[in-house]
Order: sequence, then C-alpha cells, then structure tokens
Amino acid sequence: MRKLVSLVLAATALAAPSLAMADTTRGELRRDRADVREERGEYRQALRHGSPRDVREEREEYRDSIRELREDRRDWRDDRHDDHRDRWSDRSARWDAPFAYRGYRAGWRADRSHYGSRYIINRPWALGLPATRGPFQWVRHYGDALLVDMRSGHVRRVVPGVFRRTR
Repeated sequence: MRKLVSLVLAATALAAPSLAMADTTRGELRRDRADVREERGEYRQALRHGSPRDVREEREEYRDSIRELREDRRDWRDDRHDDHRDRWSDRSARWDAPFAYRGYRAGWRADRSHYGSRYIINRPWALGLPATRGPFQWVRHYGDALLVDMRSGHVRRVVPGVFRRTR
C-alpha cells in the first residue's frame, strides 16, 4: 500500500508542473499588463532624461513586454476557444430542430421559425465565427451557422458544418 501511495504522489508531482503550464491564467495576463505599464513608464522616463543608449534599451524592454502580453493573450484565447469548441462538438450529435433541414445560401430569405431567439448563437467567437454588428446575428441551423439579418430574414453568410467539426 505504501508503494502505491508513493507512486501516486510521485506521478502527481511530475504531472503538476506540465498541467500548470498548459493554460494561461487571468493572473498571468494581469501581471503582463502591469509589466507593460511599468516598462512604458521607464521608457517615458528614459525619453525625458536618459541618454540615447538608455532610450534604446528601455524601448526594447517595453516592446518585449508588449510582445509577451500579446502571446499570452493569444494563448489564453486559444485555450478558451478549444474549450468552447469541445463543448459544442459534444452537443452537436444530440441537437435537432423541430423543422426539416433546408440548406440555405447567401441572399436567400430564411423562414421566421428558423431564426428565432432559440437558435441565436450567443458567443460566435467561441466557434471561430466573426463578431456581428447591427441587426445581424449568427443562428444555428442544424450543423450550419447562418448570418441572418434579424429584421428581414435575409441570409448574409452560411458557414456549413460548424457544429459537426471535431478536433
């Protein structure tokens, strides 16, 4: 029993650092933003009172901190995107609309029952869809995503198979 417990403890100790490094956390992003603010202040101070060499060094440090923040933001978004993609792909097999499938094309007019509030995609970025503006909303139609003008029902864009994708 002691050997089993020690093996489990050793395995978790080895796996913990790799699991911790897999996800970028909000705290890490907060620290990166604080670093950018600090480096910006030092760069501005060098611009006011420093030599050209000091200005170059501070500018490089400032640019590096911005670059690191951007990379961490990208990693954070990718992690969140993958999580949401997994959730949607799990649901796609069980989802069914109360009407028959009808393939839409851009420019066609959708039936009112096909783009009701029940079918609106609230977080399109989680599925890799672009943000919407004005009266346009992304709507789920079986496995497809339709960009619909909610006033007139005209389909602006169709992205087939969004909910059938698996990684």
